[in-house]
Amino acid sequence: ISLRSNEYPGGRLDWYAADVSQGGSGDLRPELNTKSNDEVFPAEVSFTGMPHSRWWEIEDGDLNFTQVQPNKTDLAKLLFAEFGLLYSNDWFVMPLTLPFGSLTKIDRIEIKDAFGQYSISKHYKNQKRNADWGLFQLSGSSEETGPNQFLYLPPVAHDILIGDPLEKVNFIQDEMANMVWGIELIVQDGLGTGIDGTAMGLKIREYYLSNFGTTTTDKVNEAPVRYKLVTEVPENWIPFVPTKPKGTPPNETHIRLQRAQLPRIIGDLEPTRISPRTEILLKESTPYYIFTEEIEKSGTLLELHWQRTRMANGKNVTWLGRKRTNGRGPGRSSLGYDQLKAH
Repeated sequence: ISLRSNEYPGGRLDWYAADVSQGGSGDLRPELNTKSNDEVFPAEVSFTGMPHSRWWEIEDGDLNFTQVQPNKTDLAKLLFAEFGLLYSNDWFVMPLTLPFGSLTKIDRIEIKDAFGQYSISKHYKNQKRNADWGLFQLSGSSEETGPNQFLYLPPVAHDILIGDPLEKVNFIQDEMANMVWGIELIVQDGLGTGIDGTAMGLKIREYYLSNFGTTTTDKVNEAPVRYKLVTEVPENWIPFVPTKPKGTPPNETHIRLQRAQLPRIIGDLEPTRISPRTEILLKESTPYYIFTEEIEKSGTLLELHWQRTRMANGKNVTWLGRKRTNGRGPGRSSLGYDQLKAH
């Protein structure tokens, strides 16, 4: 069994960030610990504003369920409201102490009632009627008795020291240009620190203009307008254009965002492609695709940090980690082609 966290957004690592990967290299240690003598007392689930199970009992007004007004497509909100109003008193909580970094499966629970009689409750996934329903389980496996019955408890550190960002990329939607831009706000300087990506782009632009900006092919005339093939965009703006991946059936309209490159057109210099300078945009293989739903209206910020923590055994661990947060809204690059401007 292997676990993968391909969509880990950064910050605290929790169990739901891991997926089961069948046929992997076996990242988990083959240690099996069986416990069969834990005796606990269940407690009823409780939360603020929970309806009382007794009839005609006055309830507090800490939570007003009548203010929950979901839309027709808000299935999760509807299920939550139904659970809170109808079935909340059918659930119990039992404590279970587990070692960190473990993968646990509860085979069965023996219930002892007030008369001293025992009844066995097996895993709900062992029943065919529950094959398409799950709660607190790992995704990635469709087998009824497979690894999706396990609960992963990751070895999460309590406190993490996070350094200044080495890289920072802001993904924004540009509706006027019908594309997404990855703006490199912070790039690495090669000495282990991050510098302003916008200032770096301006310096590179000034270098090319000072050395190759002059041209002898320009013709001066009395025309009141001039033609411009494409407007200039800052060099730290990397475009992502909507496209269909190879192999997509013609009748499907599935669109992804593919990394592209703008030309650098300066004087008589042969046009060259502007490449990204951050590992976030450059390290991935070509073609570089992003799902359209990953870039919301508010945008997405990706950062690269050095992180350090001390494990439970006293060992210090240092690594490079990415952090994802919400952006600051859409933007506009003023990109345009085939324009006539006043001379």
